[in-house]
Parts: sequence; structure tokens; C-alpha cells
Amino acid sequence: MGGGEKAAPVSWATDDDERVDKLFANDISDVRGAPRAAPSSKCFHGYFLRCCHWFQPPQWNVQCIRDILWAIIWSKTIPYTWNSLAKSYGCSSSHQLPTRRRLVQRRRHSPVSRSRFRDRHRSWPLRPLYGSQHFCVRHSSMPCPFPADPEQCSSGYCSRPPPPPAAATAVLHCFVCWALVVRLGLGNRGAALANAVSYWINAAAMVVYVRVSPSCRKTWTGFSGEAFCGILNFLKLAIPSALMHSLEIWSFEMVVLLSGLLPNPKLETSVLSISLNTCSMIYMIPLGISGAVSTRVSNELGAMRAKAAILAGRVAMGMVSIEGAIVATIIIIDRRLWGYFYTSDDTVVAYLAQILILLAVVHIFDGIQSIFSGITRGCGRQKIGAFINLGAYYLVGIPMAIFLAFFQGIGGKGLWMGIMMGVFIQSLLLGILILCTNWDNEVKKAVERISRSISENVLE
Repeated sequence: MGGGEKAAPVSWATDDDERVDKLFANDISDVRGAPRAAPSSKCFHGYFLRCCHWFQPPQWNVQCIRDILWAIIWSKTIPYTWNSLAKSYGCSSSHQLPTRRRLVQRRRHSPVSRSRFRDRHRSWPLRPLYGSQHFCVRHSSMPCPFPADPEQCSSGYCSRPPPPPAAATAVLHCFVCWALVVRLGLGNRGAALANAVSYWINAAAMVVYVRVSPSCRKTWTGFSGEAFCGILNFLKLAIPSALMHSLEIWSFEMVVLLSGLLPNPKLETSVLSISLNTCSMIYMIPLGISGAVSTRVSNELGAMRAKAAILAGRVAMGMVSIEGAIVATIIIIDRRLWGYFYTSDDTVVAYLAQILILLAVVHIFDGIQSIFSGITRGCGRQKIGAFINLGAYYLVGIPMAIFLAFFQGIGGKGLWMGIMMGVFIQSLLLGILILCTNWDNEVKKAVERISRSISENVLE
């Protein structure tokens, strides 16, 4: 569909013989919160080309988003673990080897991505069109997780991941997405395949950089059996870190799932999908700062410089506060225009303008909690962070979202209000945790971890 033309509604009969217009289309091939070390190519995503009404092929009913989202979540939101902390605590660079092997094996043999997914397929009451669409998106998205493993490991290995590979990937992603979605007319499948291609390009670029860069020549000596030293110590940091981040990500995805149960699911799911995409896109800057402060704090603690670690946290907090204020202001000013990048329907745009006000507030608190989370991970206190995220989102945020949306009749705005409360509680608890931190004691713990790792390597 070209220009600003609006597609004529196409309709079919539902089980209740009710005519349902297919007015909205959203690419939910990768609906999720951004992974922790997401490449910058995610800033320009398949969402835009697929959702924007200027590029839409023949549309399909957004009601099937509720069915497809389960496929995407179970097949693609496997937790990502960080290896930067293990490296900063004195582990050798060869720890990338078991990291990659464990992550690839986990995706290949995960009961979530196999038996549980098959059982859910059998239980879904899908119409023929819905089934073909969600299987199409799922199968096209399957290559995405595999290149993310080496890319995540390579990015975590570098103290300062180089911008050229990510920038080149972002530029190429624009052309690849346009070619697959528009020129070849693959629609949802094209957007999912474009993500997979960009992941592979970015992963290959990062691996080549680590292999040929002079700055990595002394620290990266190749694969060896030493990679399996200290696996248990690594898992003690990696598993809580993955849970800490995954609990937060899944809570945002539940917003879209719950929106499909509201009285007007077609409108609610469309708006919530667009708002979640917007939230993920603007979260890239706080996410990058969070990763930087996590690595910086862990390195400074390992070097026995507590004051430098505190300074790094303060600088990061100042940066994310300024960024949050600027982005929130832009969102509020342009809230009545932003929806037209995704759809030409005035009802969706007007409703989205109301949601974006809440989204601006969520972004401010989300940026603050991302810095607190990064500092917490840098201190190696992921277990406490995981419990905080569990309580903030699943004991406060999601229950409040359900109460406001379904029992108070606020709808999609109630869902975002609940998430906003969860983010606020998370920021508050993490802030209290950091304010009560004894930094000299954290330095001692970091030195003990380094000494223990060195002694284990010597004994083995």
C-alpha cells in the first residue's frame, strides 16, 4: 500500500457471526523489552516499516496478536546472561566459551521452547488464518536468538563496545527491512527475517572485531579448556542476573497480553503494542548507560577504588535524569502526531496520545531504575535485585494493572498505571538498597572473589 492511502476494511465472520473489520496491523514479530545489551540496530526496528500505514501490505486482524504473542514470548524471550561481571572479577577471557555453549544449548533444548510450546499450540483455539500467521512469524523469528549469543558475549567482553559495527548494522537493517517487507512483500515474515539478518551481521562484526582488534590481542587468546574453570561461580552471578532482567521484561509483555482481554481488544491491543514498541525504542539510551555503569562499577570495585565506583554511579544517574527529562518532554509535545507513523486511524492515534503521557512518566522512572539495576549488578548483588523485581512487578505492578484495568474499568491506561507503580516501587527499593550499601565492604567482597578465582585457576 503506498502513500497515505487507507486500506479498505476486509472482514470475516467470527464464531459468533460478528463481522470484525481488519483495520489495524502491528508487527509483533519481536514484541518484548529490549535485551540487556541490545545492539543499536534495534533503534530502527521492523516494527516501524510493518506498522506504518505507508508500508502496510494487505492487513490482518489485530485480534490474532493475542494468539501470536504467546508464540513469540515462549520462543524468543529466553533470558540473556551477562558475562561482564565474571570477567571483571578476574576470570579469563576464555569464559566466553562456556557462556556461548550454555546459552546455545539452553535455547536448543529448552523445555519452554519445545514441549511447553507444543502444548500451548494444541490448546489454542486458532482460526486457520491466525494459525498460519503465528506459525509464519514464529518460524521466521527462530534464527534470531542464536546470533544474539556470540554478540552478547563479545559486547560484554569489551569494556567499551565499538560503535562502528552497531552503526553499520543499523544502517543495513533499514535497507534489509525495507527490501524484505516492502519490495518482496513478505510482511510479518519479512520483518522477522530482517531482525535475524541484522542479528547475524552484528554478531559477525563483533566477533571479527574481537579477533582482529589490537586492544583485544593480549586478552583474547582463543578457546581453551580453561574456559570451564569457575563455572559455578559464573552461574552464581549469571542466573540471578538473567532472572533480574527477565522478570522486568516479562511484566511489560504481560501488558499487551492482558490488553487482549479488555472489552475493545482490537483498539486496546493496537495501542498497547505501539506504546510498548515506543517504550522499547526510547529505553535504548538508559539501557546503554546501565550496561556502562555496571561494567564500570564492577571494574572499580575490583581495583579497590570505592570512590570511583560511587562517582560512576552519580555520573550515570545525572546522565539518565537529563535524558529522561528531554525524552519525556518530546513525547508529551508530539503525542498527537506519533501515532500517525503507525496507523492512519484517528481513533487509535487519539487513544495513543493519552497513553503516551503515562509512557513519558514511566520512562523517567524506568531510566532511574535502570541505573540502580546496573549498579546493583556491578556490585554482584543480583539475587537481591531479582527478589526486588519479583515483588515490585508481580506483587504490586501486575495486580494493580489488573485491578485498575478490569475492576475499575480504566482499560489500557490502567494497565500502564499498574506498570508505572511497579517501576516506581522497583526504583524506590533499589535506591534504598544502594543508599544503604557499604562500599568498603563491597570492595572486600570483590577482592575475595578475584582471589578465589585466581586460586581455583592455579589449583586446576
